[in-house]
Amino acid sequence: MSWFKQLWQNSREKGQYYELEAQKYLVTQGLLPIERNYNCPYGELDVIMRDGNTLVFVEVKFRSSHVKGGALHALGK
Repeated sequence: MSWFKQLWQNSREKGQYYELEAQKYLVTQGLLPIERNYNCPYGELDVIMRDGNTLVFVEVKFRSSHVKGGALHALGK
């Protein structure tokens, strides 16, 4: 097993890492964090941020390879 795969105990932990990385990047772009992992009747919103008067809803996807398609292909699953 590669060292990269050993960084996380499970996929939830990996998801948390990449959600935080996405949030940190968006903060550098001037967005303000509002909420992470917000549960609602239709599922979970990974990151909610504010850009001026606009709410921004962020879905974070990570794929280690493009064999099964990119992140856009994973939306809706």
